[in-house]
Amino acid sequence: MKPGESLQVRLPDGESAQLVGIETAPATTGPMANGIRCYAEIVFDQNRIAHLSTPAGGNVREVTADLGSQVTQGQVLARIWSSELAEAAAAAVLSQQNLRRERRLAAGGIAAAQDLEQAEAAHRAAWQHARTLGFSEEDLASIERQPEEPVVLAIRAPFGGEIIARNAVPGALLEADKPLFTITDRSTVWAMLNIPEAELSRVKIGQTVEVRVDGLPGAVFTGPLSWISSEVDEKSRLVQARAEIPNPD
Repeated sequence: MKPGESLQVRLPDGESAQLVGIETAPATTGPMANGIRCYAEIVFDQNRIAHLSTPAGGNVREVTADLGSQVTQGQVLARIWSSELAEAAAAAVLSQQNLRRERRLAAGGIAAAQDLEQAEAAHRAAWQHARTLGFSEEDLASIERQPEEPVVLAIRAPFGGEIIARNAVPGALLEADKPLFTITDRSTVWAMLNIPEAELSRVKIGQTVEVRVDGLPGAVFTGPLSWISSEVDEKSRLVQARAEIPNPD
């Protein structure tokens, strides 16, 4: 037959289809997988990144974690000494001792109620100031038990993760709020997408995003779309969005 005279495909043998890997199935109807292609940038999960600094000027006494270290929640990364920190801790401990004494006197009917109230107020203020600077209740209890020991503030990891920046050097003098470490949890990363304005009507929260990275050819990472900006860039006419991609490895 000439080309186009028939829509049938003729095979020389009944087993030919099986030999060349042809499979057949009944035709069905359904939605077409019509995606939207856009560029993305992989960044750290901004909810799981922390920049740790010293709350007061002082001296770095010890550094116990290095760049690239995997740390756990509460792990001590460095210890800082300063006169301001020592004074705040001493004031908190003294207020605790004064409060105990006033409570004993009040229980014996010796102290006035007003003196007890003032002691309680002073203790709350001093304790809160020390906690704001980073001292825990365990730290203050240890300082009270060992008053002769120098007062140092332990810089602890707020969550488990990896140290990706380190500026702490033993013996260095620090200014208040100087960054010491940056720690991040990479178990989830963000894919920041740039979606064309014309495609916005097809995009909604919860849709699955497939991410492909040039450095890992053939690998596909998936995660839900969790945020879409309400603003369109006036020059590029792109809308920023965010997908949360699990990154356990």
